[in-house]
Amino acid sequence: MRPERYDIVLVVEYFRSVTSYLSIIKGLRSDFSIGVYQVPVCSFDAGKNNKAQGDFLELCQRLGADLVRPGLVKTSVLLIPQRPLRKDVIVDIQKKFDAESVVLLLGFAYPGIKMQDEIFQHFKFKKTYAIDENLIKFLANKRCANEIYDALNIVEVGLPFGKYPIIDSFNVDYILAMPTQFSFPYESDKWLFLEAVQELLMHIDVDDTIVHKPHNSAEHDQFSSKNMRILLRVLENIPGFKTFLKIAINRSPSRKVRFFTGKLYTAYLYEKILARTITMDKAGGSSHLAMEAFLPGVRKGVIGGTSNTMWGTLFFNLKFYNCVDIFNQKMDGENKLYGSKDRDKYLGLNLQYFMIPYCNGRLLFDEKLWNIPSVGCRNGDLIVELRKDIESSSCSGSGIFKN
Repeated sequence: MRPERYDIVLVVEYFRSVTSYLSIIKGLRSDFSIGVYQVPVCSFDAGKNNKAQGDFLELCQRLGADLVRPGLVKTSVLLIPQRPLRKDVIVDIQKKFDAESVVLLLGFAYPGIKMQDEIFQHFKFKKTYAIDENLIKFLANKRCANEIYDALNIVEVGLPFGKYPIIDSFNVDYILAMPTQFSFPYESDKWLFLEAVQELLMHIDVDDTIVHKPHNSAEHDQFSSKNMRILLRVLENIPGFKTFLKIAINRSPSRKVRFFTGKLYTAYLYEKILARTITMDKAGGSSHLAMEAFLPGVRKGVIGGTSNTMWGTLFFNLKFYNCVDIFNQKMDGENKLYGSKDRDKYLGLNLQYFMIPYCNGRLLFDEKLWNIPSVGCRNGDLIVELRKDIESSSCSGSGIFKN
């Protein structure tokens, strides 16, 4: 059977990690043939956002890419994301593609994480693309992975969404970016975050547009359940309801009552905040795509907590108002909401590099923090680099897969 042939093929595993593919397609579609190859998602992310995964592939097609069909494929450039690919997926890629150049899209902050670094055992990459090379080196050093990352040919590319926007019509004043669960060791930490957001909203002009962005396009919200929302519609207008919740949380002798009213208070605060926002869809965006894709369309700032989103706002010279005070959280207790997972091993280590201080419910931000992303990553251009790779390849199939 005669192989299909493309100038570049983009391997898609979990869609959340490859939002930049949309900018790549828009930036290269007029000059090159582009294929998108969907592979099964690893067990860690299987079942998450299944509809959004399909929507992402449809968007790739609408923008100008083809879905790669079964059979052999020749390509000048094969772009693979740094993800924990299944063994059968690795074998499939090695057998299916005859690629002149195999390149890797490094994860934002993966160095030293074993399941992410295993990909280097299976492919010999001509080069790797990094959003922020200094962050990669910082994490590789902290996690004792220098030997792996010092050997790579790293090209710094930053984020493509400013030069190659995915959605041109997205223009808002603020985004309320809901943080990762690692921001909240206990339910009370959610209250402090939501109360800080409430106070911050009082300092924002009533005519300003604030868009709500769920964390990681999650289909299930950690701040309120469907049943809680139904119950709130019945109870929230009762005089003294908020005071009752606080009394029950602090004084009830029943642990079950304290737990239930605590969850209800979280939902109560959250719904009050959401009443001041509009959805991503209503603003012309998408709740499923990575928030960084929409940052160029934000005029005034981002409201959020401790998350990797901080770095993206710094890259685009946006003010970020951090409403999570991690230094006043109780970290030595048991029964944390995120279980036995080690926050400091992942998010905590990232924050050592780009932490933005707690805003204390005020529109306070130190613009010197914009200097954290380097000049190199700001000047990088993923689409330009891929264009050069395609044009320098002859699609001869040099067999550079690592067995």
